[in-house]
This record gives sequence, structure tokens and C-alpha cells, in this order.
Amino acid sequence: MNAFHSDSTERIIRNLDIVASVGHNDKLMSEGDIFVIYNPSAFRSLMRRITGENREMNVHRINECVKNAQQFVTSTVTEQRVGDDTSLQVQFHCRNQLNLCKQMLESMTNAMEGLDKMQKTYADDAAIVSRLRMIQRSVTDFLSTMQDIQRTHNLPRIQE
Repeated sequence: MNAFHSDSTERIIRNLDIVASVGHNDKLMSEGDIFVIYNPSAFRSLMRRITGENREMNVHRINECVKNAQQFVTSTVTEQRVGDDTSLQVQFHCRNQLNLCKQMLESMTNAMEGLDKMQKTYADDAAIVSRLRMIQRSVTDFLSTMQDIQRTHNLPRIQE
């Protein structure tokens, strides 16, 4: 069975959805389990200094979140055993996991817009912009690979 617990799966989806909601000039705080968006304000810079937040760490945590999402989808898809066990319990578990995969893939897709906006916010920092683009390429490549695998292995449709 998949090594991910529902709490961590929900946290990954939620954090990706928060990344998707980032607007231009918003700042992400990723210090806790759940990401938070800080809208532009006079005290935002002071607050980030107090909490020790910085863009490098936030981008690192976004990358970890994306990698965890990809790992969840990969492990879930590879554990599916079509036809091995037709018990209702196994079928229910498989469908539940595939639904979570679908949510995870949707959240990764939606996060791309937030990553675009973060690139505009940090346009003056070439290293951060480069890392954000690398994350986007990772998501794009992963989604493309998932489509190819679904098509070539006749897997249940989990991605639109």
C-alpha cells in the first residue's frame, strides 16, 4: 500500500493550491506545515526578518512539495493491480487513491500560474527565477510522462 498518509497527502495538495493562489508581489511563507501568503504591506519585510523567512528556503520547500506530489502519484500508479484482487475493499482503496492522484495532478497544474507570478515578483533575482523555472519544467515533464504512461499502459484515466 502507498506509504503516504492522508494527512501528508492533504497537506501537499493544500500547499500546491496555496502556491497556485500566489499573486504578483505576494510573498510566500513556507516555514510551517501549511504555506501562507503575505499580501503586500508596510510590515511584510519586518515580519519576514522576524520569522527568518527567505526566498531561497521558500523555493526549496516548494520544490520539496512538488517532488512529494510526484512521488505520491508515481507510487500510487505503480501499486495499482488491475484485476489482481476484485474485493470491494481493494477496489474502493484503488479508486480512492486514483482520486487523490487526480487532485494532486490538478494541484500541480494549477500551481504553475503561481510559479509564473513568483517569477515576476522576483524578476530581479536570476537565481530564484531559474529555480522556479526548473520546478515548472519538472511539473510539465511529469504531467507529460503521466499522459504517456496512461496511454501506453491503458491505465485508468486520472489526468484530463
